[in-house]
Amino acid sequence: MRNMLYATFTLGAILACGGCGGGGSSAPSGPPQNPAGLWAGQYTNETGVNKGSYPGFAAATQNGAIFCAINYNPQAPTGTAGGGANVWSDQLKIDSSYFTGSGTIYYEVYTTTNYWDGSITEGSAIASTWSDPDGDSGRVDMSFDALYNRPVAMSSLAGTYTVSSAFRNIGTSVVFQTNGTFASGVISGTITQVAPTANLFNVAMNFSGDSTDYTGFAWWSDGQSANFVANSLYLVWAGGASWGVATLSNSAVGSLEIHNESGQNITGIWIAPHPETAWGSNLLTGTIADGSSLSFANISPGSFDGQVQLADATYQQDIDVQVAAGTTTTFIVSK
Repeated sequence: MRNMLYATFTLGAILACGGCGGGGSSAPSGPPQNPAGLWAGQYTNETGVNKGSYPGFAAATQNGAIFCAINYNPQAPTGTAGGGANVWSDQLKIDSSYFTGSGTIYYEVYTTTNYWDGSITEGSAIASTWSDPDGDSGRVDMSFDALYNRPVAMSSLAGTYTVSSAFRNIGTSVVFQTNGTFASGVISGTITQVAPTANLFNVAMNFSGDSTDYTGFAWWSDGQSANFVANSLYLVWAGGASWGVATLSNSAVGSLEIHNESGQNITGIWIAPHPETAWGSNLLTGTIADGSSLSFANISPGSFDGQVQLADATYQQDIDVQVAAGTTTTFIVSK
């Protein structure tokens, strides 16, 4: 009989299923499903010592790189004895909607390999089974979260965040700069956007006094998803034999989302306090395609004027837009 430390560790295997799917002996035909997205759901241990279902989430890119996190004791404070999270990372091997893999599970200073197979329905669901070398097994069911399709301007993430939860000490606050660099007294690193249309960032970071290079993902929660805390940056990372997951919050601010329904690209965006006396610099570094959106985070509550420039060189304005703390205000650019 395994001791409880090891049992909790193997429970993290549930996390591996994050990449898992409801499997089968033969791969269906058709083009590969795109696993890119933010996913949230339940991880279940069906045969191990710690039987039960536990909440978790995953972030994945189009090429199948995936990081998952699971809270195996939601009733206990994260990072304390008896509570916390595990992290799993790997590269999915996808053939049509069928995939297999053997990922790395991180628990404290221990690691192990987990095996899974399952299916992905692009932009909808992941259903999977999992097993580990010790004979434990279970399943995971996750749904796609549309938060992934609401990209945020990286420069607008600049600010000071309170570390509201973390499994591994990263300090009490983390400061992000407009160029994507960040630091606390414990960590330093950079974020870079995975794709212009995705609310997902690659993370490269280091701990003070630790030569290990850590990689992972980050994303911004705008308050429109029930799966993630509003006005928060989520970080998940792993490297060497260690890992972590953290929620960084800034509850005193709101967000402004620009949604393009104009039938053409948006080529410029200006936001100024109301009443506008000087528009300042264009906040847009690329374009926003028709049918797409872009959010600006960390906006102090108040009244603002917004202006966009379209590809045909015309302008639209929205005057006296109210932004409240903990909420997202939407500016729809129409035809």
